[in-house]
Amino acid sequence: MLLTRWKKRLFVCLILCLIGLAVLLCSQHRLRLIAGSFVPVDSVEALQAAPLANAAIRFPAVTPSALFPRPDADDAIAILRAFDNSHAPPVGDALPIVDDPDTCLRALRESRPIHCYNVDIGATHMLARFGFYVRLWDLTGQEGLGGFGHNLIEIWDVPASAWRAIDPYYHCYFTRGASDTLIGFATLRRALLAGDTSLRAVRYFEYPNERTLLRVIEELRFLAPGAMLHANNDFSWRYRHRYDGLMPLAPALDRLPLRVSRGARTLLMGSNDTRYIVQDAASPHYPFGLLRSAAWLLGLGAIASGLLLIAVAIRSQLGGRHSSLRRPVDPASP
Repeated sequence: MLLTRWKKRLFVCLILCLIGLAVLLCSQHRLRLIAGSFVPVDSVEALQAAPLANAAIRFPAVTPSALFPRPDADDAIAILRAFDNSHAPPVGDALPIVDDPDTCLRALRESRPIHCYNVDIGATHMLARFGFYVRLWDLTGQEGLGGFGHNLIEIWDVPASAWRAIDPYYHCYFTRGASDTLIGFATLRRALLAGDTSLRAVRYFEYPNERTLLRVIEELRFLAPGAMLHANNDFSWRYRHRYDGLMPLAPALDRLPLRVSRGARTLLMGSNDTRYIVQDAASPHYPFGLLRSAAWLLGLGAIASGLLLIAVAIRSQLGGRHSSLRRPVDPASP
């Protein structure tokens, strides 16, 4: 009877832990917070160091260019404009593709409609070949991770010793007031959050039927509270190591739905796919520690309950066999 009661208790505990884990992990937002690697920073201004001054931020292999010995923002705009001018506009709804830089750049050359994340990876790869240090920002708004979002890139302007923000997806850059100088992401985000009416988005190339610049600003203002900087911008390296120690299984994992394969990659890459997440007065504050602790406790609870349940079941069966062996024999029986 005692073993039977313990079996019931352990079974209930196992089911409750599994239900708790399912509830915790069924949300893309919570799953990313639990599985991802994030470093909170107090402000965007804390991330303004020169490219090689922060060893924790990685960049694609930069190829020095004789055409642009001291690359600046105007050079970057000229390269992107020339590329767009030599390719037909994409037609149709954007489709998700793998985040291999060569694949992203090929999709841009073939005028295939792809998402902003892939456009920016392709642009990063291209600009690095002309001597630019480029990094990627995620804008996620107040709604959490895995929902609405947009990406921008920043290039390092060597003569100005400053980062400059560019949006290759919407083919624009940003200025303030009467100045034509490109601003960086820190200034852009402050202006968006403050409702600065002097903020301007400027097209460097225009395709037919593009979203108006006013709507671009509105979208960015909606998403500005949530901001994350990729610590690893070497997307070629990331793609080659996307499943870390399980790379021999990459062909099988790549066949999974894109969201599932990206989730597996986020979990397996760990600190090789870190993001600096801004935690200031305007941003949402996420309970990373609490969610991870809950996931660990529920996972360990499920494992412990399952193992104990197996042990109790085995002991119960062994106990039944021993009792049958010790059963007294009736001398009156034939």
